[in-house]
Amino acid sequence: KLNALAEDLREVVRILMQSMKRDREVTALIPLISKIKFFKDNKIESNDFRYICKKLKFEFVSRGKDVITFGDYGDKFYISLYGTVGVLIPKAKPATEAKKVK
Repeated sequence: KLNALAEDLREVVRILMQSMKRDREVTALIPLISKIKFFKDNKIESNDFRYICKKLKFEFVSRGKDVITFGDYGDKFYISLYGTVGVLIPKAKPATEAKKVK
């Protein structure tokens, strides 16, 4: 089962690294990407799923590098294929402390 998962991951990366995906590659992505919990939980329609798979791109992020910084405009949706990802959200400052800063 682990070998099959590794093979699926290699195939996803191979397809996503291409700048233009052919219809058969998009079709091959659908069953692989549909296994992701987010997509299972949100019951994505097949036409929408095809559109999403056409738009997917591979982006490698080095260990320790920020993917996005709190407060930045977000224009991407990230799916971690492997590794560990942490999400750090700063604590809100109390209202009295925020008023002092001008």
